[in-house]
Parts: sequence; structure tokens; C-alpha cells
Amino acid sequence: MHNSGPGPQVRALAGSSYKSDEAKFKEMADASTALAKAYIQLFKDAAGAAGASPPTAEGGAAKPAGSGTRQLAAARMHLRGVLKQCEASFSEHASWQELAALMQQVTALEDKALAAAKAAAADSK
Repeated sequence: MHNSGPGPQVRALAGSSYKSDEAKFKEMADASTALAKAYIQLFKDAAGAAGASPPTAEGGAAKPAGSGTRQLAAARMHLRGVLKQCEASFSEHASWQELAALMQQVTALEDKALAAAKAAAADSK
């Protein structure tokens, strides 16, 4: 069975010397960017599906399983780990800066989604 996508690539690079080798770091940064963007897209797809769901008996849209912020949390945790592990060696590297910017994007999306969920919960009471 062949796994495609950024997940297997990230796992393969996790055991490498990406924390100190610039070429390996660049590979890890590229794979991590692809993984985080995939998580963001999964979140957006789930959020879109939740908005298109038929109404529930209470009048709100039904949320499909997994439509929460799990994808964003996974992206945030992965990016946070890579950024922390590589900060001492590569914080000035353009790829590290891109990962940091992506982390900010993920955090902003997650904060917005959590605030919307909280507001929806308050409205339903």
C-alpha cells in the first residue's frame, strides 16, 4: 500500500538531522508546510460541509463528525514542534519564517473557529 501526501514524508524526515542540517531542514519545512496546508484545507472542507448540512430539530445546521478544529490543532502542534526544535539553528532562515507565518495563520483560524463555536453554543441556550 502506497501512502501519498505530506504525512509520510514528514514522518520519514522526523528521524533525520533536520534540526542541524540546512538541506534536511528545508525538506522538513517544505513537507511541514504541505502538511499544515492540507490540514487547513480539511478544516475548510469540513466547515463548508457543516454550513451546507440540513437543519437540526433545534433549527441549527447539523455538524458532520470531525467538523471541529481538530485539523487546525494538529497543524498547530506539528508546526509548534518543528519551530521550537529548529529555532536555535534556523530562525533566520526564510523557510523557518514561512513556517512561523503559517503558524500564525493556523492560530488565527483556530481562534476564529473556537469563538464561532462558543457564540453558537451561547445562542442555542
